[in-house]
Amino acid sequence: MTFERPTRAAVKLINRPAWFNSWAATIQHQDLSERESRITYTFHFTVRPRILAPLLDPLMGLIFRWETSRRLRALQRYFARTASAPA
Repeated sequence: MTFERPTRAAVKLINRPAWFNSWAATIQHQDLSERESRITYTFHFTVRPRILAPLLDPLMGLIFRWETSRRLRALQRYFARTASAPA
């Protein structure tokens, strides 16, 4: 795990679950204005067994993109609620 506060965090999988040979991700934060920011999430993985990669890579990539989008939308809703909540 690596941190460059407040702009970047990076993680790398150190154990090997059943379907992953490797996995790593970064999340980057960029202030756009006093009330807006951009979050960029990037991931990379390789699957195992390697012979199944042509089948599993696209499927797992689709699942990861869907799950990541879902989580980032939830984060956006949370910040929108807390920003509009009375102090």
